[in-house]
Amino acid sequence: MTANSGTIYEHLPYGYRLDRRLGPVYDMAPSRADDLTLIRGIDTREAVILNRIGVYFHSQIATWDETVVCAMAEELGMNPSSLIDEQWPEQAVDVMTRPLPPVETAPRPAGLFRTTLFVACAVIFGCGVVYWMNTAGGMPMTGVVTADITSLRVPVNSRLLQVKVEAGQEVHSGDELLTLEKTAHLKTISLQEKKVSELTQQLEQAEAKAELELAWRREDIDSRLTKERTRARLMQEVNRKESELKPETDQDQSGIRVTPVGESRTIEGTKPREKQVAPQTPNGMYFFSGESNKNTHGVKSEDRSRRPSPPKTVQAPATAVQPASESAGESAAVSAEVLRIQQRLEQLESMRDSLPRQVRTAAGVETLRLKLDEESQKLKEMQTVSRDSSVLCPSYGRVGQIRYKAGDTMTAGEVMLKILHSDRRYVILNVPAHRINEVAPGNTVGLVFPGGEQFRGTVSNMPMLAESDGSQITVRVDPCGRVWPAIPIGSQIEVVTDYKSLF
Repeated sequence: MTANSGTIYEHLPYGYRLDRRLGPVYDMAPSRADDLTLIRGIDTREAVILNRIGVYFHSQIATWDETVVCAMAEELGMNPSSLIDEQWPEQAVDVMTRPLPPVETAPRPAGLFRTTLFVACAVIFGCGVVYWMNTAGGMPMTGVVTADITSLRVPVNSRLLQVKVEAGQEVHSGDELLTLEKTAHLKTISLQEKKVSELTQQLEQAEAKAELELAWRREDIDSRLTKERTRARLMQEVNRKESELKPETDQDQSGIRVTPVGESRTIEGTKPREKQVAPQTPNGMYFFSGESNKNTHGVKSEDRSRRPSPPKTVQAPATAVQPASESAGESAAVSAEVLRIQQRLEQLESMRDSLPRQVRTAAGVETLRLKLDEESQKLKEMQTVSRDSSVLCPSYGRVGQIRYKAGDTMTAGEVMLKILHSDRRYVILNVPAHRINEVAPGNTVGLVFPGGEQFRGTVSNMPMLAESDGSQITVRVDPCGRVWPAIPIGSQIEVVTDYKSLF
């Protein structure tokens, strides 16, 4: 810098703060501001951005060092070398120290007393005039031209994919400004993929358990089937033998004589050439068939004749012949048992056929499969939904500072872009508290723009006194009548409450 920083800071109006990165800045617009376009390289766009940052005076730019110049270049979207080559701080010092035209001094009066008296009278007269003007109204006040600003905020947690505009670019309603990618949607897809993976593992475990359970239960049913089939074969064999023995028994009862107990007799068959001797069996009873030459043990009479001959006397019980009703009852019982075994076999075979479905149902395989299919379908739908969203311009204006660059992650609620609506300009006017009655809402005021052009405005709103600092109240003046000229945002104009005096 070409001037002493301490001396330059003395030229700054009260109300600024020292920012570690941007130097002295104002959080609120001051009542007056310098024309920053007097510095070569600062056009309307740069002046608007500097005003939004909080830079309103040449003395602020004069305090910039190389660090602040680099930071400001980044905020302006410019190359720092351009600011350094154009020497903005040095130009600001030159504008501040530019000599004013010399003022011709009037010759002093001849006498000291007359001079003192004249000065005193002038002071008293001036105070009276100022008091009269303040009380009567009509004294011009200074306002600052500004415009509506729309702040576009991040709707949801997102990642910036593409920036399609530049700072200061003129945009219209519906123009695409930014392209975002919803990180929340990516997180939802990740959670859904994890859920599908867990269900897949659960289904595999359930199927493995079902296979083990099915193998064990099949083995058990097969074992029971084998036992029942063995019993069925035995009962069928018994039933077959009984059916074979039944006619022989009937013939024996008609053609065989049985010796009572204690009497030794020869038992003769139906054939005269053969004789069979009943062995001595205590408390036993044998039946011999004369036609088949077999006894109830299945031994032929010829075979027994080759063996040593037993005593030809047999001790038989007194009641040696079974009643026919008892034999029929045993046959019926055997048939009923065979039927029960057959029914049991059919039941076991039916259980074996339905066993796989029952085991899978009990293990929850089908339920898990249906749930997995449902969650997989949800995942496919999520993956087909577009994760990109475009940020569109709400209305006509100029792009302000872009706070992020492509690839940055943004949190919901943060300001990502501002649109300056240059077609919706208004004047910010700081009114002294004792003149607040001159700017009631709805009053028309006169505006004198740079160059002497005169226009009108309407006081649109006014805050409560409690919201002011007590000495000044900030009001807004909107256009009315003719369209205001296109002057830079931040320019100062004069506001006259008695607008009729201008027209």
